[in-house]
Amino acid sequence: MCSIPIAGLIITLASTAVSTASSIQQGKEQSKAAEAQARYGAEVASQEAATKEQLAKNEISKGIADRERHLRNAGRLQGEATSMLASNGFELDSGSTASMLAESASEAAYDANIITANAENAAWSHRVGATQAQNAQSSYLAQANNSKFNSGNAWLNGGASMLGAIGSGMAMYSQAKPTSTPAGSSYYDGMQDAIYATNPYFSKSTKW
Repeated sequence: MCSIPIAGLIITLASTAVSTASSIQQGKEQSKAAEAQARYGAEVASQEAATKEQLAKNEISKGIADRERHLRNAGRLQGEATSMLASNGFELDSGSTASMLAESASEAAYDANIITANAENAAWSHRVGATQAQNAQSSYLAQANNSKFNSGNAWLNGGASMLGAIGSGMAMYSQAKPTSTPAGSSYYDGMQDAIYATNPYFSKSTKW
């Protein structure tokens, strides 16, 4: 039959082992859930970044097309105006006619540049969103890796807790153990009371 100190130590260690195992499992589940959530967030952010970048490219492409269409229309109108003026005997290379044609061409070029600038501004706005999404993706991936690391450390932390409990238990019972005390003495009664108080699975009706 085990002595009271040894039995108490065994009970305490068993209780600690159960509690530690439960904490380890709970910690691993929480870490896995956090990792999964972070990786999902990273995937969503990655898709958002790709969408924003595509929108930026679309704005640039649209701007190029709009600019070319505007310049074609302006060139057509300039040509029609030139032909009409020439057919009516206006001098095209000098005077007010030449100034009017030059001003018309300048306005067409200015409007073309505005179209390009607007497209670039719209693309820039989308690219800012893409950069923000990429930063969010990096943050989520860091969180996922940290959660994975915490999950791997669960066993190490649990083992450290168990070793600490063993060391504390051994020290406590080693210091409390008398050299010679019969069963039923105040020492054993005190040890039993301590065990009953710290281990709910045992009561004073438990047989030793």
